[in-house]
Amino acid sequence: MKIDFSKLNAKIDKLAKYIENDASTRIGVEAVNHFKQSFENQGFTDRGLKKWKKSYFIVTLFLRYRDTQMSYPKS
Repeated sequence: MKIDFSKLNAKIDKLAKYIENDASTRIGVEAVNHFKQSFENQGFTDRGLKKWKKSYFIVTLFLRYRDTQMSYPKS
């Protein structure tokens, strides 16, 4: 049985060109998408969703906004 290595070499060359030209771009796009998804989920999503702690600043802003939207009875 004779093995034709010319096809294997051509595939290796094609793979090398892909890694050199396109792989880094695709990896970068996947990294950005993962980062954006973490913000949409409000937590890290590596092994499952682990929500971030609420910051004091955000909670304070929410409470101030909520208090300005409430209508209080007039005395």
